[in-house]
Amino acid sequence: MLQTGLREVAVTSVDKVRWLRKEGGEWKWAYEYMKRNAHRRIKIRINYAQNKRQPSHETCLDVIRYLGETEDGRDFIRRLRDSLRQYRKRRSTTDRTVCTFTLPTKTKKRLSSTAKALNVSESSIVTTVLDQTEKLLDEYRRREENMHEIQRKKLQQRINLLQAKHHEAMRQIQKLATRLSIWELAMKAEHPGTVVDQERLDSAAKEKTKDISKVIKQAVSQSTLLLPRT
Repeated sequence: MLQTGLREVAVTSVDKVRWLRKEGGEWKWAYEYMKRNAHRRIKIRINYAQNKRQPSHETCLDVIRYLGETEDGRDFIRRLRDSLRQYRKRRSTTDRTVCTFTLPTKTKKRLSSTAKALNVSESSIVTTVLDQTEKLLDEYRRREENMHEIQRKKLQQRINLLQAKHHEAMRQIQKLATRLSIWELAMKAEHPGTVVDQERLDSAAKEKTKDISKVIKQAVSQSTLLLPRT
């Protein structure tokens, strides 16, 4: 009956436990980890699932599936997987350096109590914290790069606006200069010695300036509508 129950757990489990590799003896490491780090309640379940069978890859899979049926068992498996990732990293690293450093007494006590509560080694906690810190730094760098890109785009848009204003202003000034030259030539040819009314000339210049300002604003508005949204 016990064997039948174990087979049902194995068949109905959604998790195929593909992450535990048979090659390289990872299952042996996982088995030793479970025996070494499991608390009393988890050990009872491990022994129940193993059912006096010899350690093997299939035995480990059955144990993991069985532990996955309870919440504290799933928590233990998550810690197992995290530790397995660190084990793989250590195996793939050819150069290793032993580091010795001093921690404040309170920090050391917190590290020890946390490791005991999680059933992991102190070094694995330090490694996990360093990995998380590295991820945060990478995320910070990506955000910094995104901010620089946004600022660059905004600056480019500002430059485009100024260029549009300058282009339209020069176009209007050129038109006025042409008209003014034509007017001056016509006045000299038809009415030599004509005295120009300065007030009327100033008034006409102001009207022309208003027209130029209006056209420039319209050009800027049209250019703004064409800019990409950020």
